[in-house]
Amino acid sequence: MKSCLALASVLVTVCASPLETFENVAYNASAIQAGNPFQGAQMYANSFYAKEVEEALKHISDPSLAAKAKKAATIPSFYWL
Repeated sequence: MKSCLALASVLVTVCASPLETFENVAYNASAIQAGNPFQGAQMYANSFYAKEVEEALKHISDPSLAAKAKKAATIPSFYWL
């Protein structure tokens, strides 16, 4: 019974604690830069995706569509984390 009361006390304390919200986080306006941060950077196409496109080209009979797919394989991929 004492352990249940101790557990209940801990749960009440944890649940009653305020959660951090965006209002509580410091904001640094100087970190924001104007313009394109990727301007002048060297971009690379995803080699794994390019290999998949090359494999898919074997199954595309329409030459126009195959040309578009081949061009898509050279477009760089972007990921934001």
